[in-house]
This record gives sequence, structure tokens and C-alpha cells, in this order.
Amino acid sequence: MAHPKIDPGQQMFRTVFSFVVTSVGTVANALSFSYFINISNKSLGDRILILLNTLDLSVCLLTLFDVIFELSASALIRAMLDSILFFVFTESTAFATCLLSVTRALSLCFPFYLVNKKAVQYGTALYFLYIILKEGMLLGLQFRTILEHGDDEDEVYEDVSKKVTIFTLIVFVIVVLISNSLTGYKLVFSKNETINQGPNTRRAGITVFILSSLFLFFNFLYIAVGGAMIAFNEDLNDLQPDDIRTFLLETVMQFSVPINSACNPIVYICRKAHMRAFIKSIWLRWCGLQTNPSP
Repeated sequence: MAHPKIDPGQQMFRTVFSFVVTSVGTVANALSFSYFINISNKSLGDRILILLNTLDLSVCLLTLFDVIFELSASALIRAMLDSILFFVFTESTAFATCLLSVTRALSLCFPFYLVNKKAVQYGTALYFLYIILKEGMLLGLQFRTILEHGDDEDEVYEDVSKKVTIFTLIVFVIVVLISNSLTGYKLVFSKNETINQGPNTRRAGITVFILSSLFLFFNFLYIAVGGAMIAFNEDLNDLQPDDIRTFLLETVMQFSVPINSACNPIVYICRKAHMRAFIKSIWLRWCGLQTNPSP
């Protein structure tokens, strides 16, 4: 898929904006990750949050490195270094959020039901096996197309991957929308003490509800804009480089996922008093006022 050109001034604004957002997201994700891995007795929810946190950190780092190094290699190398990782992390963060939302909805709706950890592990393993097989097939298609048609068809991978990613996100968005609606219903219409044996679980449910709502908002934007760009690709190519529509569409498409990944750790920090205390202890340690930060 050909990409419409962007005015240099607009591109500079987008670069600076990307650098600021992904820098904040990288630092916040790194701090929250250090907190989660230091928890002694990790629950299933903690382990899923570690998975989501790791993927969010990867998205922010990938976008930050892309801004810093401004990759300008051949289209094939860009696909391998940039597009592959972006599409993989985009789908994987959606999977982790879906997993978190579904397991939390189950714990709220069925207080005495214990989510099978082995089932979650097997499901996660199968998902990443699917990712490996899918990427292998798409890369094979890319190389075969280049060998047969030359560099004129070097964007096959990105074109197909974008469509596959949008379809995958639609599935995850539907699942998260259903589970988040159930979670919201239980939080609104159930008393604090009746929700899975205590207010701590209610607080965790609210946190997951916020994370899922952010996921729905940003991924709906990605799906809507991505679908529009696929449907009206030829019309977009005819727009002038400084056309505001081109700038807005490309900006939303490029930053909806990284912004979501940057917001998630901020939610953790705002919702978890222990995490704030842990981060404060790290700061005091860096200042030489404390020696052993602990979650």
C-alpha cells in the first residue's frame, strides 16, 4: 500500500510528538515492569499484567527507536525491522488486554470460579505459535513476490499484514467489549462486599475496566482509520502533501497503539499505591537516600 506524502512541517511535529509520548511511555513501562517482577507471590492477574507490560514496553521502545534512528533502509529491511515488530506487538498487546479483561470478568461474575492457570498458559502458547506461523507465511509471500516481480511489489507484506491485523483487532475488540460490559455491570450493580470476597478485587476490577476502556478507544480508532485508508487508498494518494486529512489519518494510524501502550503504566501507577511507593523508593535510592526498594 502506498503511503501519502506528508508536509515536512507536519512530519516534524509528528516526530517530536512521537518522541515525547514514547519516551514517557518507555520510562513508565520500565518502572511498572520493575515493580511487577519484584512481587513475591504473583497472582494470575499479575502475570498477565507482566505480559501486557512487557509488550507495551516493546511497542514504546520500537516507536522510540524508529524516531531516533529514522530507519531509511530498503523497503524489505524496513518491513523486517519495523513493520513485522509493529504488527506483532500490536496484535499481542490486544491479546494480552483481552486475556486480562476476560479473566477479570470471570472472577467478578463467578466469584467462586477459579480460572485455570494451565489453560491460560496453553492459550497464550497457542497464540504465539499462531503469530510465528502467520509471520512466517507472510514473509514467505513477501520474498516470493519480490523474486517474481522485483522491488515494485515490495510492500506486499505490509499491505496484507495491515488487513490481517485489523481483522484480528476487530475480534479482540468484540471480546473485550463483551467482557468489559460484564465487568462494568458487576461493578455498578453489585455491592462492594459481594464482589469476590473483598474491596481489593473490586479495585482491581476497576483498574482492568479502565485499561480495557482505553484499549477499546484507541484500537477502535486504529481499526476505523486503517479500514478507511485501505478502502480509499487511491483517493488518499491524490491528496496534496500538506492536506490536513492526510496528516490526521496518518497520525492516528501511527500513534493510536503507542499512546495506548504509554497510557497503561500510568493507569497502574495511579491505581496502585504500592507501585507509587516502590517508584518513590527507587527515586530515593538514586538520590542516595535509600538502599533497598521493595514492592
